[in-house]
Amino acid sequence: MGEQGAIGTLYAESKLGRSKKINPQTCKGPIPLLFLCLFQMIVASWNCQGAGSKTFPRLINEVVKKYRINIMGIMEPRISGARADKVVKKMGFSNWIRVESTGYAGGIWVLWNDWEVSIEYVCSTTQLLHCKITSKTSAETMLATFVYGDTNPLRRRELWNSLRNIASSIDSDWMVLGDFNTFLTVEDKVGGTRPDNSMMISFRSCIDDCNLLEIPVVGDRFTWERNDVKERLDWAFRNFNWEINHPHMKAHHKLRFKSNHRMIVVSDGGENRINRSNRVFKYQAAWCLEQDFVDIVAASWENKNWLQGCESFKKSAMEWNEKVVGSVAAKKKKLLIRLEGIDKARQSNRSNGLQRLEKRIWEDYSKLAAQEELIWFQKSRSKWLKWGDKNTSFFHATTVMRKKRNSIEALQDSNGS
Repeated sequence: MGEQGAIGTLYAESKLGRSKKINPQTCKGPIPLLFLCLFQMIVASWNCQGAGSKTFPRLINEVVKKYRINIMGIMEPRISGARADKVVKKMGFSNWIRVESTGYAGGIWVLWNDWEVSIEYVCSTTQLLHCKITSKTSAETMLATFVYGDTNPLRRRELWNSLRNIASSIDSDWMVLGDFNTFLTVEDKVGGTRPDNSMMISFRSCIDDCNLLEIPVVGDRFTWERNDVKERLDWAFRNFNWEINHPHMKAHHKLRFKSNHRMIVVSDGGENRINRSNRVFKYQAAWCLEQDFVDIVAASWENKNWLQGCESFKKSAMEWNEKVVGSVAAKKKKLLIRLEGIDKARQSNRSNGLQRLEKRIWEDYSKLAAQEELIWFQKSRSKWLKWGDKNTSFFHATTVMRKKRNSIEALQDSNGS
């Protein structure tokens, strides 16, 4: 990526110390693989179209408090150097990284508080800032790329190539958000001239090549407005792993706050959570992999008619599921911890007992893995993939997407409201 476009001047700064210039790396090298986990952070992106006004720091303070933002991405601040230093120090964050503006154009700032998260710089160009985010409370991690696409379509090709380079090295949760300065479809613009088809094709091709999915939007779909023209230029995407681990994440399009661009706030609002006490009984095909399940079935209908047996089976199966089957993922995790301990013990003790124990635990782990895949296969209702093909991730994501399609989150009237 270094050969494809100039790398923006980057500064890492803190209220506790002086500004320090960083030698930016390119995004061609390997990016470390991270843990797949639930990461509950509120991340915002906003093209403020200039951060030099006296009231700007106070506005950011108010917005951060209002939406409880943990990480703030600011695009196109149009100031840099010493003047930018003075502004960011008034914005209420303890740490920040900046890709400096080129003259009065561009620029990307990422700001956070070090008691909530830590952010590690990975790479940058003039059009993106890529970083690793770690929660201080849970040690959970993710990758995030903040984008400010060049207004010149030719220079935006460098951005698409940069995102492809990053995507080729990622096998973990990844979010991409910011001002891309382009459209995916003709419906992303109302008024003015028709969007250029070649620009949309380039954007769609990049999103497809990176295996990115759009984060569902809450609010007005258009993010930029001037006179009678409305456009969607600001976007938030996530990859396949993110979709699986963050099924309730939404991109909320907030007010424009004295800019032509709306602020995007990505958060998990906790919608559509399952109330376990009111769950509808559902038979789990994975129960058949447990040896004592046959006894549960036989005992439920012993000396009972069909309706009585159904009620008895429902109650017995749910109680048995909680006590015996439980959380397959949690049980797999515990078995892996035991296996690690046995492996360390065997390095200094060649006991046959440890070897037999290790073999038995691996058998239990294989059974749990089969149960997990069968559970998600049943939930996904997939008809073209056979269970047993090791497609647990696919089944999981299919289930999440199907639930989203089947849920009603908002109603739209004839006026588009």
